[in-house]
Amino acid sequence: MKLKAAAIALAAALTAAGPAAAEPLFATFQRLCVDTSGDAAASLAAADAEGWMPLPRSLMDGLNKNEDFKLQDGRMRSDREGLSFMLHGGGSQRIGWDRLDVRMCALGALPGDAAELRQATADWVGVEPNPRLSDGDEIAYVFETTDTGRRAIEDPDDAAVKRLLKSGKVRMIFLKADEEMVLVAYGVPTL
Repeated sequence: MKLKAAAIALAAALTAAGPAAAEPLFATFQRLCVDTSGDAAASLAAADAEGWMPLPRSLMDGLNKNEDFKLQDGRMRSDREGLSFMLHGGGSQRIGWDRLDVRMCALGALPGDAAELRQATADWVGVEPNPRLSDGDEIAYVFETTDTGRRAIEDPDDAAVKRLLKSGKVRMIFLKADEEMVLVAYGVPTL
């Protein structure tokens, strides 16, 4: 994965640039990505207020190889124990006659505690992973928030889901957690 290689290279090149997260990664993710509803301006401002540094433009350019999804901005912080990074971007794809737009806020760390992040994510979401979008250590949750909690969404082609997408009530969480790096992303899709 190019993101993993770039993050490993960045971590190796950095010296202490400020304190890394003392709290669990999911708590930082929830504060910077979920609580801001994935809004880039709000989460970047929150990260800046906490002392995160802008990602170098050359790294952002190197990560922007996907034509369907473009990273727009990012932040990082590090210490002798590792590197944390936040990425913002968006993309779109056709679903039948409609265009699905997704804005994304992601938080990653290397090294990271994969088991802790998987458990914290599952506990918070409270629904089963989406089997169509999950594969191995890449786990996807697609859900809507209701008055009684979160409800899993199984079939992205279903007419009811399209109505939910158009209303802005669908959210997604993508999780990639292995021994080298952990990454959790919050997606806000709209049709």
